[in-house]
Formats: sequence, structure tokens, C-alpha cells
Amino acid sequence: MDPADTPERVGSIRIDGVLGEGGMGTVYIGFDETLQRKVALKSIRADRRLGAVATKRFLREARTLSQLEHRGICRIHGYEEQDGCDYLVLEYVEGATLGRHIQSGSLTGRHRLRIARQIADALAAAHAKGIVHRDLKPDNVMITPDGQVKVLDFGLARHADAPAAGAGDSAGPADGTGTGGAGDPDSASPGGSDEGSVGSAGSASTFRTGGSDGSAFTSLVTEAGRVVGTPLFMSPEQARGGRVSTASDMYSFGLLLQTLWSGRSPYPEGVDGRDIMRMARRARSLAPSGMPAPISALIERLKVPAPAARATAVETLERLRWIEDRPARWLRRGLGAALLLIAVGVAVKYTLDLDRERSLAEQERNIANQRRGQAEQLLRFLADDLRDKLRAVGRLDILDDVDAKAMEYYAAVPETELSPGELNLRAQGLYQIGEVRIEQGDLAAAMDAFRRSLALSAQLVRQAPDDAQARVRLGYAYYWIGDGSFQQGDLAAALSAFESSRDVAQELVELEPDNPEWRLELASEESNIARVYQAQGDREAATDMLRQRLRTVTDIAASDPGRADWQVELASSHLILGDALEQAGEFEGALAQYRADADIMTMVVASDPRNVQWLDRLSTSHSYLGTVLRRMGDTRASTEQFAAQQEIADVLAGVDAASSRFRDSLASGLGNVSVIRRTAGDLDAASEAASRALAIYTELSTQDPTRARWLVSRARCHVELGWIHQLLGEHRSAQDKARSALDIVAPLLAATDANGPAFESASVATRAQLLTGCAFAQQGEAAEARGAWEQSLALQRQFSHFAERPNMLALRARALLRLGRHAEAAPVLAKLKQQGHVAPLLTRCLEQTAASGD
Repeated sequence: MDPADTPERVGSIRIDGVLGEGGMGTVYIGFDETLQRKVALKSIRADRRLGAVATKRFLREARTLSQLEHRGICRIHGYEEQDGCDYLVLEYVEGATLGRHIQSGSLTGRHRLRIARQIADALAAAHAKGIVHRDLKPDNVMITPDGQVKVLDFGLARHADAPAAGAGDSAGPADGTGTGGAGDPDSASPGGSDEGSVGSAGSASTFRTGGSDGSAFTSLVTEAGRVVGTPLFMSPEQARGGRVSTASDMYSFGLLLQTLWSGRSPYPEGVDGRDIMRMARRARSLAPSGMPAPISALIERLKVPAPAARATAVETLERLRWIEDRPARWLRRGLGAALLLIAVGVAVKYTLDLDRERSLAEQERNIANQRRGQAEQLLRFLADDLRDKLRAVGRLDILDDVDAKAMEYYAAVPETELSPGELNLRAQGLYQIGEVRIEQGDLAAAMDAFRRSLALSAQLVRQAPDDAQARVRLGYAYYWIGDGSFQQGDLAAALSAFESSRDVAQELVELEPDNPEWRLELASEESNIARVYQAQGDREAATDMLRQRLRTVTDIAASDPGRADWQVELASSHLILGDALEQAGEFEGALAQYRADADIMTMVVASDPRNVQWLDRLSTSHSYLGTVLRRMGDTRASTEQFAAQQEIADVLAGVDAASSRFRDSLASGLGNVSVIRRTAGDLDAASEAASRALAIYTELSTQDPTRARWLVSRARCHVELGWIHQLLGEHRSAQDKARSALDIVAPLLAATDANGPAFESASVATRAQLLTGCAFAQQGEAAEARGAWEQSLALQRQFSHFAERPNMLALRARALLRLGRHAEAAPVLAKLKQQGHVAPLLTRCLEQTAASGD
């Protein structure tokens, strides 16, 4: 526009510059000198000016929206008339459009999910007031520098009176990154359009393509009679010029979600405006692909042709919140991932008129009042801010933030005053705090949060015994208490909690026997019980349960091969069964299961390479495969698997260096690398890898001394470094490392009568005693050496229920050989050979036995 046409002032607002040009007019940046705030002003072109009735209606809805004070909605401050021109006074928003973010390819899955949830939250708030957006698209969504979503131009398209009534398109800075509350630069930026006309059912539609921001998502704007909106994101009824409702916004949201996750238009490439309008009228967009199955399923539900059959904004918001719980669900199912179906009543649909929607919303607000607002603030803090802070600052600071937020809310509203809905929110809040503490490595604090969540969840089930989701939450709490108890070495408590979680899953199956999700839940809980049986030495019972799990999950996964989360469940079933077979000495069977697991996970990761949970899961697949291949003597293949594990671990550590889970994965990979390099004679590389692993496990176990597995892993690193010192001739240093390992596991060994982590700690202690004996022997201290080797055998006898595991068999054979008891070692070695255990060290032991003549 001509700078001379720019007004100096509009009312009390000083015009400071031009943000951009849009289909409705020019957007300015200004400063309201009366209210002392920066604003955006959108001028309305003469052919878009609102009539008197439309102006009143628009201002009424603008005031309604502003009164919501919803942080996800760009506020409309007012409507000014001056010198024959109309101006919208808007909140000034800094940031970039969602369209720009999508084009940049910078959004992670976590960011996409958070953005989607915030948009759904804004839609739910507006729809509760009966306000329809009509032009929801990526370029009408701004993302502020701190990650807050702002939905722009609510209701603007609805109020255009002229026959060429606007698409509600907005304007913004020409580079697509600036930001008036009016939003984004649209495709009508000067010098950036390439216009053409096509006929359409007796009316003309003009489609503008291109645009100076280069956005692929605002490239078509129709002006055909009352058909207003952006065709790329238009509902069928809107494209036909029919009645537009809140359900129309949800169809647009489905297309927006598809674009957000795929990075592409929801329509085929190369189609022109006429074809897009024709496809929009018939609800013929591309099917979602290349994205997580739960998101794909949600998009399909939003894009159904019948408005009354689409998910509402409230349902969609709830669904997205459940999808955000997938990391916990994935952990919970033993390295699997799951989709929870949301138990929301499907009877309340858009067939209800808007007056009733407003009435219901008002009732809900009156019931919740201040307490619900506080609960939502807490949950929003946990879901939105906490994960980012965990990655940006130290964990102790975040613990302070969590405590302050949680305690402020809990002190303000006693549990006795909460409604069932609010109790559920609190149970969720405690559950999320527990998850955060797990990620921080504070298991004790996490267990406290999970126990409190369990108490509330049990209360909710008593109040609403037919509420499936209340039972799901109860099952979550039982699972986490079981998992925490297992990690602390309390197998009795773990078994009790896992059995309770299994009982909840069984009740869900009985409530909805045709629901595959509940069958998966039941299979998952039974496999957790099998974990305890296996740790207690009851391999047969554990293996039987795991084979049954595999059969169940195989049937479910086969019913819908496109469900990636079900494929992950299937992979995990193979992995867990493979581990049980390996511990039983059935290496060939374990290898087959591990390969099946790795094949499935490779396929799943290929479908979404940026999904860090699946990538971490694939790293685990490589680790298990590498270990069994090394035991079977295939050093080359084992090395390849460990290298692949390490490569993934390095990537994940770069994604989130503060994640205890990823650091654990990295340290595990380094430990495997050390063993391989030591076996190959590269002691410098082995020492470097083992030292890095020890540093990580020292930090993790210092953070949370109750995490037995981290303590055992730390001790194992000491033993590994001890063997490296031994090979280097540094026998005193080797003894020191062995002593450090024994000191770490001693409390765990002492607690084994109370169901401590017996096998892992006993295995490390046995190795440490073997190392100690070898170091004494090399220094000519024969009596001390024999004493250490005898102690190694004594430890094995103490934990006789683990005696037949391959690890313990190998350690027994080595101790017997060191003591010169070849006749006793021979059958042990023969059994190892029969199992397929042909690792280099055991091969040398077999040769030594044969040479002895025994």
C-alpha cells in the first residue's frame, strides 16, 4: 500500500508501522496510549466492511471471547471507525505462524502434540460460547516464543455481509515470522499472487496461489458467494455453502492435524482450485499416513462426512490428553506403546443446538468454579512447562517448581470438597508428578505420588464402578507401584501390585469383552507378573505366561496391521519371551524371538523416525540381540548390533541430555562396547567406554540410591574396569575395582532374604570375587586367590535358585576351573555348550578341560 495512506492515529492508538497486507485489508502495529499497550490494527477494505447488524453481532461475540481470557485465543479489544474506514483492534502477538513452523520442519512429535492440544483447548472454550471460527488453518495459528498457541480471527469470516464475503484471511508480516494478533501474512500479499478464475455451479470462485510467505497452507482462498474459508481446510458442508457449525471447525481441525503431522497438504499435489473445492464438498482428502496411529485414528474421526458423527472439541481435547499419556503407557507395558480409547459418551453430539451447549458449559463452570481452574492450571503446568524445563535447566529447580505448584493447589482445595471430576484431575496431577520424579531419578518421591494417586483412583472407582477410565487410572497407579517396588528389590510388594493391576485389567475385559485395548492391558499385566516369577527363579511359570501373552497380542496385532502401537506391543511380546528363553539357556529360541522383535521395531521406527520412544525401544532390541549373539560366539554380528545400539543412544542423548532414561540407555550401550573391545584386545577403547558408563551410573545412582538396577549397573562397570586393569597387568587396581563393586552390592545381597534383586547383585558379586582371585594369583598369593574363588562358589550356592541360568553356569565353570576342579567343571561346560554358549572365554575353558584329561 502507499505509505501516504497509512493513518498516523486511530482513536487513542498511535500507528507505528505496517505489519502486512491481507485479504481483508492492511494490518498495522500500534500503541494504545490510553491503555499503554501494544496492539495490532486490522483495517477492513471497503468491500469487506460490516453492516450495522453484523457489526453489533461481531462485537458481541468479540466481547464474549475476550471475557473468556483464554490464553489460546487472540483477544479482540475493540472496533474503531474513522474517516470512513473500519479497524479491528487486536491483541499483539509475537511469534511465527504454525504454517511457518510446519514448513521449517523443526517441530518434534512432542511439540506437535502440545500445539494440537492447545488449539483444541481454544476451540472447546469458543464452542462452549457458541462461537465458530470458520477459517481454522495453520496460518491462523500463531506460536509465541515460549510455545504458547494463539488462535487468530475467531468468528471473523462469519460476519461478512458482502456477496464476496471474506474468507476470514488475515494479514501479517511479509516474512511470515512477525506478528500481529491478526496473524499471518496471507496469500494476497502484494506482488506475491498469481490469480486465476474457474467456474463453479453458476458462480465464480477466485483462487489466489503463492504468497510472499511461501506458505503451502494458505494458498487458496475462495470468495464464492457465501462459501467462506480456505478450501484446503474447509469442511464439506462449508464447501457446499451449507450451515456451518462447531462441527465444521472440527473437520478443519482434522485437516490441520494431518498437515501438522505430515508436513504436507491434505490434498494430492498438483490439483487445482476447482478440484480441491470438488474434493472438499465430498470430504475426499488424503488419508493420514506416516504418523502415530492414535493421531491418525483421531484425524479419521474428525474427518467423517457427517457433522454429528465427528468428535467434539471437548472429546478431541480429552483424546489428545490421553495420547500425551502414551510415554507412561509405553513404559508401563514393558517397552510397548498403547492407545487408550476414550470413554466419552457418544450421545452428546453436534445435533444439540448451540443454546444447549452454552447452557451445559455454564453449568460446568459453576460446578468447578475456582477449584477446577486451579486443577487445570496445575495440569497445564505439568504438561506444558515441566518437560521443557527439564531439558533446559537442572532437575532440582524443577522439583521446587513442581512442589510449589502442587502444594499451592492441594492446600487451597481439600480432597473432601472435590467433585468426582476434580478428584480425577487431582489423581492425574499426582500421577504426572510421579512420572516426572521417575524421569528425574527420584524413585522414592515418585512412589509417594503414585500411592496418593492410587488412593484417589480407588475412591473414584468406588464412586463410579462402571467408569472404564477410572479403572484405567487405578490400573496405572497399581502398575507404577509394582514397577517401583520391583526396581527397589521388593519382589513381594511388586507381585502384589502387579496382581492388583491384572485384576483391574480383567474387570475391564469383563466390562467390554470386545475391546482389544483391555485384552492388551490384561496381557501386559500378566507379563509383569511373569517378570516377578522370573526374578524369583520360577522360569517355567514365567515362560508359560509370556507365551500366552505373545499369542494374545499376535491375534490383536493381526486384526489391524496398520496400528503401529499394536505392532510395538507385538515386538515387546517377542522381546520379553526371548529374555525368558535366554535366561533358561535356550539361545536359539531366544535369538528367534529377538530377531522378530528387532524386525518389527525397525519397521515401526521407519514409519516415524522422529519418534524418540520407538527409537529408544529399537536400541533395546539391538542390545538384546547383541548379547545373545556374543554368547553364541558370533562376534562380528554381535559387534554390529552393539554399534547400532550405541549410535541410537548417542542420538537420544543429544535429543535430551537430562533424561535419566536416555542416559541409562547410553551407559548400557557403552558397557556393551567395552566388553566387545576388551574381548578384541583393544583395552584403551574398552577402558574409555567403561569409564564413561561408570560416570553415568554413578551420577544416576547418587541421584536415586533406592534404584537397585542402577546400583548393580554401577558395580558391573567397576568389575568391567577391573578386568581391563587385570589384562593390563595392574593387579592392585583390579582388586580395588572388585572391592568397589562388592561394597556397592553388599547391601543388596544382605536384603535378598526380603526378596531383594538377587540375581543381578549375586552375578556381579560372583564376578568380582573371580576377579579378586585372579588378581591375587597373578601376584603369587595363592591362598588368597583360592579363598576368593571359593567365595565365588559360595555366593552361587547361596542363590541356588538362579544356578541354572547361563550367566551363573558360566561363572561356576570358571571358578571350578580356577580351583583345578576340572571334573566338576566338565558337566557345567557341557551344558553350556549344549545351550549354544560358545563365547570365546568359554571355548578356551572347554579346551582347558579337554587338555586336563578329565
